[in-house]
Amino acid sequence: MASHRYVQQVAAPGAAALLGGVPRLRAVAPPRTAAVSTARRWPAWFLLIAGIALALGSVAGGLPTTTAGATKMLDAFAPHLTDESLARLDGDVDAIARFGAAARAEAAAGRLAAAPRTVDYANRSADVEANARELLASARAAKPDVDALARIRGLSTLPQLLLLVGIALAVAGAVLLRSRSAPPRRWATAAAALCAVALVVHPFASGLVAGAPSAGRVVDRFAPIMTEQQVVRLQRDFLALVGAVGEIDRGTTVRRTPEIRAFTASWQTVSSDLASLTGAINDNLPDYRRLACTNAVLPVPGGTFAALPWAELVLGLAVGGAVLGTRRKALP
Repeated sequence: MASHRYVQQVAAPGAAALLGGVPRLRAVAPPRTAAVSTARRWPAWFLLIAGIALALGSVAGGLPTTTAGATKMLDAFAPHLTDESLARLDGDVDAIARFGAAARAEAAAGRLAAAPRTVDYANRSADVEANARELLASARAAKPDVDALARIRGLSTLPQLLLLVGIALAVAGAVLLRSRSAPPRRWATAAAALCAVALVVHPFASGLVAGAPSAGRVVDRFAPIMTEQQVVRLQRDFLALVGAVGEIDRGTTVRRTPEIRAFTASWQTVSSDLASLTGAINDNLPDYRRLACTNAVLPVPGGTFAALPWAELVLGLAVGGAVLGTRRKALP
């Protein structure tokens, strides 16, 4: 807009003759022009910053390793937490209890003098049974939450999805900040709109809203059994059983009561179940610790995973608002 004053030649009657034909000049106001509108810049800045934050947050704290490890842990425990497996483990624990009671009765009667390993197991049998029942109770209590967590679709690839969405948002924001031509801006706006839809739809479509709060409960339910001390205890109990059963099978002078005979006959199944469950606990201790640490990052009810779907939803709505903001103009 010009800063100088507009002038207009105005000839007053008789003035031309008086001034030698030179017209008198009169100042007039400049013509009014419409204000030129420009695109708002805050939506582009928001998309750029939100995209960078989302991309960094998706890999911060080892989230990809945590979700991949959680999926691996769920797959490892799934065979042990079916109704059939839990019923079989119940039978195994009952068999261990009957064998322990029979061994204690024989030891009390003084008939195990030539069977030191069976005597050792008889002395520890009550603790072995109690440990086995506590383990089974914790596993059964965790089953509903383990099943809910396992129903989340794409849990192991969630960080990669958030990373891609974050990169797309950051690129869209950068394009909107730098480009003045219409085609690139349209493509950037469309990409940001797709990201907003993905962030809003994904928590519901993947089952994250329903299943994510179960992560904290799985951590709590597994806390008594997912420890190195528990693994050592289970291994010690297993070795005590192996020693007693091996001693009996070698023909040691142990009276074969019906309970002892039934247990030695089922020992192959019982030992396989116990060894498999102990192995699953031992192999997944690092994955459990990572899950527990990641879930404790946010001090909110239910932990990090419980807040994750709602954070996605809020961010998606905010991105949608920024996309709508790009369609409006700002006056200078």
